[in-house]
Parts: sequence; structure tokens; C-alpha cells
Amino acid sequence: MAGEIDRLASQNMLPNALNKGCSRALATTARCFRTVYKMAKTGKPFTDYPDSVELQELNGVDMGRVLHSNVVAKDIASFISRQLKTATLKQLLEYDGYFSVLLDESTSLRALSAS
Repeated sequence: MAGEIDRLASQNMLPNALNKGCSRALATTARCFRTVYKMAKTGKPFTDYPDSVELQELNGVDMGRVLHSNVVAKDIASFISRQLKTATLKQLLEYDGYFSVLLDESTSLRALSAS
């Protein structure tokens, strides 16, 4: 009996089971994030997000059991935008060359322009 327990312990069954559960949760979360990203990129309203999740589930995609509401979709989109903004700013700060910024005047203030 002790030999059997020692053999099972050496197979790392508990950590492997935990890793399998975590990887499934990460995969379903990534699918939800990709769905929200596509909706934001194409300008679709987040009220359509639950229907998109339902459609994917009908097509056999495992979307998990959480992160299915339009409120969550808004939060995910905000998180993604913050991450993209941070990554872009970091790249700009690390860039060793020159870059310029072009500002265009608003057409509604044309009469007040000095030109």
C-alpha cells in the first residue's frame, strides 16, 4: 500500500490535474477575450456579445460558464484597450529614432484661424 502511494505521488497526479483545469479555464477566457476584441474592432455593440457566445457554443466551441454578459464585454474591452495603450506607449518610449506628430486644425474653427 505504501509503495502504491509513493508511485502515485511520483506521477504528480494532483499538479497535473490542477494544470489541466487551469489551462482549460485560460483557453475559455482567451476565447471570450478574442470575441470581445473582434466585436470592438468591427464596431459591434456589446449587447450582441451574449448572442455571439451562444452562437459559438451552438457551433461546438467551449466558451466556459462565465464572462458571457454585455457588462463583462465592456470591462474586457476596457482592459484590452489599456493593455494596448500601455504596449504602444512602451514601444514609443523605447524607440531610438525620431518621430513626428501631425495635428490638423478643426474645420469648425476655420474662421478663427490665423491663416
